[in-house]
Amino acid sequence: MVEVTCKRCGRVAFAVTRAYAAEEVTKFNSYYKTLSVGSQADYGGLSTITSYERCVGCGGSYKDFRVAQEGDCPDGSTLSAILHFEE
Repeated sequence: MVEVTCKRCGRVAFAVTRAYAAEEVTKFNSYYKTLSVGSQADYGGLSTITSYERCVGCGGSYKDFRVAQEGDCPDGSTLSAILHFEE
């Protein structure tokens, strides 16, 4: 796992490949379709690859990330997935 940092807001995420993200979208959407309408509402809709293309912190592009450096992220922080900036 490669940690990356947003150059706009400093949020740290873990980088994934487009293939990995697409597979996760497919798996989630398959699961989502098995849920009741009430349970689906808890998730806010089907997943898309777009959710892997934007920083959770500021909405910036995955292209605006760099490899994380020591001290970018406190130990124990929860990280989200984002496409690797070289994708």
